[in-house]
Amino acid sequence: MSQQREQIMDLFDRGVTVKQCSNTIEGTDISEDDLIEGVELVSSGVGELTRLQNEGYAYIKP
Repeated sequence: MSQQREQIMDLFDRGVTVKQCSNTIEGTDISEDDLIEGVELVSSGVGELTRLQNEGYAYIKP
C-alpha cells in the first residue's frame, strides 16, 4: 500500500470525508475506478465548496 493511500485511509478512520472533483481528472488517465474506495466523486469542486458553505461549513485557507 502506498504512503498516500495509507494517509487517506487514516483520514477515513478519523471520520474525514474525501471528495474528488471530476473536472480535475477530466483529460487525465485517471478514472473513477482508480480512486481509493470511499472517495466521493463530485462534478465540480468549486460547486461542492459552495454547497457546503451554504450548509454552514467554512473554507479556511492555510
